[in-house]
Amino acid sequence: TMMEDDTAGASARKRLSSRLASLPVRRAEACVGVSDGVARAAEARFGLAPGTVRTLPNAVWTEARFKAATPAAPAPDGQKRILCCARLAPQKDLGTLITAFAMLAPQIDAHLQIAGEGPEEGLIRAKIAEMGLEDHVTLLGQHPECLSLMQSADCLVLSSLYEGSPVVLVEGLVV
Repeated sequence: TMMEDDTAGASARKRLSSRLASLPVRRAEACVGVSDGVARAAEARFGLAPGTVRTLPNAVWTEARFKAATPAAPAPDGQKRILCCARLAPQKDLGTLITAFAMLAPQIDAHLQIAGEGPEEGLIRAKIAEMGLEDHVTLLGQHPECLSLMQSADCLVLSSLYEGSPVVLVEGLVV
């Protein structure tokens, strides 16, 4: 049938796409992942031998970076600042964060700031409007150094469904 032909064609395209995507990886001199989980997943995804992808954790802040950070402006009206530094992507589950914040907002005087950009920006803006949070949630866009934001935040949140290595939390612990 036509549907079976379309499904078979889509499956063949997916296999070809996967093989083409793995070519640069297979030819690379070295491959790294930010955690053991990411390294093992890359090996499985690209058909590499176990142990081929090395783990190289992301770096954290140095004393020089702390000194160079510019303090962020305070939250509106002295409110508590809740901060999320994340790509605006499905994995980060920012819709759930916004819903949770909407439930919390009437109980505390706080402002949610989200630093990052990505493909879900429109959906996130719509969710903020749907929940009536335009005055309580700010999308800051891409921020070159979230350290200054972390230094002035009262709370750092990460709503990700999964992370290979939650670097933003490690950075937040250092602050």
